[in-house]
Amino acid sequence: LPTAADRKYSWDEARDTVLGAYGAFNPDMADIAKQFFDKRWIDAPPTAGKDSGAFAHPTVPSAHPYILLNFHGRSRDVMTLAHELG
Repeated sequence: LPTAADRKYSWDEARDTVLGAYGAFNPDMADIAKQFFDKRWIDAPPTAGKDSGAFAHPTVPSAHPYILLNFHGRSRDVMTLAHELG
């Protein structure tokens, strides 16, 4: 990804790239990360009034975390998505 600065990624390509990287490291990590996509625990579309930046919001052990980011399809956004999921 670092050499793909001008390439645009769709959300599906970003998801597949991140899950593939996690899966190559540890399939269990990919399974956990996949839940965030499947259960819509990621707020990614840029919208009016939404702050810039990205973060994973921690919660109590009985609840899952949420991820907030602004996905524009850049390689940096794909790397940010992977970072926040990790």
